[in-house]
Amino acid sequence: MTSACTNLVWPLLIMIAACGSRHEQSSLTNKVEKTPKPLIISMSGFASCKASQAHDGKVGPLGSSMMAHVFDLQNFIEERTGEETHVMASCFTSERQLITSSNVVSWGLENPTDEEYLGHLRRTMVDYSDIYIIGHSYGGWLSMKLLADWDGPSDLIKSLYTIDPISKKLCFFNNPAECVVAPKDIPAPERQHIKDNTDVWVNPWQQKTMFLHSSSIPQADENPRFDISHWEIDNLSSIWSEMKSRLTL
Repeated sequence: MTSACTNLVWPLLIMIAACGSRHEQSSLTNKVEKTPKPLIISMSGFASCKASQAHDGKVGPLGSSMMAHVFDLQNFIEERTGEETHVMASCFTSERQLITSSNVVSWGLENPTDEEYLGHLRRTMVDYSDIYIIGHSYGGWLSMKLLADWDGPSDLIKSLYTIDPISKKLCFFNNPAECVVAPKDIPAPERQHIKDNTDVWVNPWQQKTMFLHSSSIPQADENPRFDISHWEIDNLSSIWSEMKSRLTL
């Protein structure tokens, strides 16, 4: 009888020990933090791409000096963190088509819809731990759309700069009233969701271009107003300098 009990107890003890080891291993695995991998998402505005007929595998920003600032920001982050910083960018043609790039070398020739691109970004963003988003004009609207439906970790978005955001959905030449206000198609609850998932949200805007400008967004942390045109505000060095000063690297 004793021998039989021993034969039953030892396998049971082994099983308990094994389960305990797996539990401890699981706990240790869960405590491992994600290695920081910075990501910059840059979204330029209307007609910031080359004309669609010029698609030659090198389609990129045309007259969008914003990209030069993006590359400078990329270098700034890499120098201070020692981490390779990825850039994902997009621009709009004069036909309102969206052109995208995952490496800012070869730009996409098969234009995705806005929602297709936003879905791709959301799936990609979870692979990073420090994300910086900058959007100008239609790109500012697109960046708001990106985060309005964001259901990923709330601590990934370190900063959001919506520079004079204009709604692509509502702003047309024959609908001028929607071209002089912050995007109304992103309502207050969605704006609050953006704020709740963003460490810092800055919304620079202007009124110098009387027929095309954004406005203050109550949910944003800051709404600095500048006396500069809609086409120049994304190149304003003080915005980019301030952006760098806020980075917690």
